[in-house]
Amino acid sequence: MARAETDLSKLDRTFWRLGRTGGIKDVIVRIAREAIDFSTFCQSVLYPIRYESDSLKIPANGPAVTRRRACFYFGTQSSFASVIEDRLPRIRHYAMSDDELTFLDDQSRPVMTLTRIVATGLEYREWSIAGYSNGQKVITPERAAHLTFVRRRGDGTPGCGMLSGQYRLSGARLMMQIGLLIGGYCPGEYDRQNDAFVKALSGKRFIEHDNGSIILRDALGAAQIVLKP
Repeated sequence: MARAETDLSKLDRTFWRLGRTGGIKDVIVRIAREAIDFSTFCQSVLYPIRYESDSLKIPANGPAVTRRRACFYFGTQSSFASVIEDRLPRIRHYAMSDDELTFLDDQSRPVMTLTRIVATGLEYREWSIAGYSNGQKVITPERAAHLTFVRRRGDGTPGCGMLSGQYRLSGARLMMQIGLLIGGYCPGEYDRQNDAFVKALSGKRFIEHDNGSIILRDALGAAQIVLKP
């Protein structure tokens, strides 16, 4: 196994597959510098990560954010978070080998092993929102904005607040219903921009690939959102 590390910066905005855990198949894991998100078809749970004495520490007192999706909810799904939370407090380091990531305890024993997901389309990557329609033309956001698509759920930020909602993907056709969540203070001048983001992302959209970027167009062909990797 490769040398144990704690710096998650090289794993920022990466996606992994955990596989069967606690009776749940195919768990998707998204890693950021200071958080880790576990997603099943019915729910996702996000946990903050902190660093102490050159070790990773994931609190054992539950997730910071829990999201549920519209689906049949079986008993194994309800116990998913508790199965994950039993393992997370033991994590102190990690090691990578090819496309495999293993979280380790303080004795360098495996706690969980993940396999990298290589994104080939819209899903399983974090997109920068480079442009959005204000109703007349595509303009650049005033603050850094981003969006991810994972298992029929889109999540991100328009620069102030959170974007969250459902989507359906079929080939080059995308149907979305996105809303805005405000958990703190957003300056009043961002109201118009936030409303424009929600409008641009909601409804039927057609995916156009453009040199690695993606343009989401409406039924009339007008560009609504420009995404860059």
